[in-house]
Amino acid sequence: MIHTIKLHGFLGQKYAKTVKLDADNVFQIMSALVSRFGPGFKEDVRVNSWHVISGPQRPENALDEQDLAHQLKHKTLHLVPAVQGGSGAVRVIVGVVLMVVGAYFGQGWLVQIGASLALGGVVEMLSKPPTAGARQNQDDNASHIYNSAVNVTSQGGAIPRIYGRVQRCSSVVIATDFSSDEA
Repeated sequence: MIHTIKLHGFLGQKYAKTVKLDADNVFQIMSALVSRFGPGFKEDVRVNSWHVISGPQRPENALDEQDLAHQLKHKTLHLVPAVQGGSGAVRVIVGVVLMVVGAYFGQGWLVQIGASLALGGVVEMLSKPPTAGARQNQDDNASHIYNSAVNVTSQGGAIPRIYGRVQRCSSVVIATDFSSDEA
């Protein structure tokens, strides 16, 4: 079935506002869009959040992850950018305004909320946000306290909870090194 795909936001400005494709589900449509526009399109979609809407733009027509593989009911598909939170500077400004208003009217709780917003905004501006796909290799964070073949977990790794019989367990939970001075 021929579907009309409407790209909203910066995707529509950068690539095309409307594209017609012959596909059955969202996965096929996205694959066709990537092959048509190149790997830059895939990266733009991957690093941002999107709403996928089948049919008229109404909340009940939004697709969730389970619906992406199913056959589409409508001929029109919208790819709309998701609204994301404000920057740290906005949080700092709103926090300072709340602190001033709370101090003026003698509302201590409002001053506390404003202070936490302002401090959270400062932390957000100072910290680097994680990027999608920038996973850290487990070997980069490995602990070399135990020098043996059983050292397969990194510091802070999960400790498995085992019920029943155990055939093998490769996570070191605790180890000590005893040395003695024998004469």
